[in-house]
Amino acid sequence: MRGRTIWRRTGAILVLALAPWPAAWAQGVFKCTVDGKTVYQAAPCEGQGKVVELSRGPSERDIQEAKKRAAADRSQVSAADRRILQRAEERTQQRVQNTVVASNADCTSLNNRRAAAYGRRNGAYRMSRQTNVDRSADVHQADSDIQMIEAQMARAGCSMQ
Repeated sequence: MRGRTIWRRTGAILVLALAPWPAAWAQGVFKCTVDGKTVYQAAPCEGQGKVVELSRGPSERDIQEAKKRAAADRSQVSAADRRILQRAEERTQQRVQNTVVASNADCTSLNNRRAAAYGRRNGAYRMSRQTNVDRSADVHQADSDIQMIEAQMARAGCSMQ
């Protein structure tokens, strides 16, 4: 406990000792010429230099000109943005058309695979009845294939025929 108190006191002393430094750095330095020699001092030079008027901000005319330039820039950007958006829309429409064609082909393929799986399942049922041999593994495999294909068809938005 005593060690912590010592460190706190030491830290407080350092903070208090270093606190005036930023204020000292913020003070101005003036370069003056006295008797032909260059001198640096904290106070302004007597009889040297001139008063400089600093304006508070842009004039009303400057503000109006800036507004006109901004409006012109916005209109140019808007035209470019419209062209970019139009091209993007055209590309999107082309992709949709390509997807519809591919989707139709996929739906046909999925329907064919589904029909084949139903055929395998029904054939396994028939064979097990005719031969009195257990074909339940074939039936279960065909059922799982049917479920998988129908899930793919549902994701693709295909109708089941």
